Amino acid sequence: YTPTKRVRLMTAALASTASGSFLVSKKLCTSADKPPAIVLEGPPDIPEPDWSLTQRNRSRVHVMTRGELETDHLKALDTIDLAKQHMQARDGIIEGAQSQLVVQDIYAYKINEALYTKETKQQPDRTQLFVEGKGRYATEPQFAEQVKRAQREREEEEGAKLQRRVQRLEKREAREAAEAAWTEIKKDHAVAVAAWQEECERLLREGKPKSSLPKKPARQRKPRAEDYQVQGDVDEYSDEEE
Repeated sequence: YTPTKRVRLMTAALASTASGSFLVSKKLCTSADKPPAIVLEGPPDIPEPDWSLTQRNRSRVHVMTRGELETDHLKALDTIDLAKQHMQARDGIIEGAQSQLVVQDIYAYKINEALYTKETKQQPDRTQLFVEGKGRYATEPQFAEQVKRAQREREEEEGAKLQRRVQRLEKREAREAAEAAWTEIKKDHAVAVAAWQEECERLLREGKPKSSLPKKPARQRKPRAEDYQVQGDVDEYSDEEE
């Protein structure tokens, strides 16, 4: 089987069970969902092979009789058959243990997904004036103060959002200005280098020594976005937006 086919078979097998179907479903995991219990298997109930045959003195083979050789041959066949049964049983145990690890890993992933969804759940942007659904007097001072405080917090949050939006816009414009300036600097430097090379070739043709040649033009450093970013209070933009 290919790995992809094994995954499809495992998914279909889990989906057909009552205890493991939630592992392959799209719904979030809850405390009521539990993975199948772990099954611990011991060694197979199969007679042990006669490993003493491996300790026989092979130097006696040429002096053994035909009957002794046939007896040892039959014992070796029985031993190989038992060893094969042990290998098949242990391979099955290992495969079952690894399958349980896969199921446990899927369960851990589902739990992590549920926790992430709970942790990143956005709070409602509406003001909760009636805590726990209980009634209150709308004329009491505490209620009026809560309404005013909620209004102030909402205005502060809107102002902070606007300020962050203006800052992002300024940073983007500064990056674009820095890139444009860098392109011009490289272009001007290439022109200056070409002119310098022509001047050096002319001086060499006139017999001037190399030590008297002008130095190669230096290129300016690459401008940073911070050099083009508007410095000042961004609240001025906030007032203009309003």
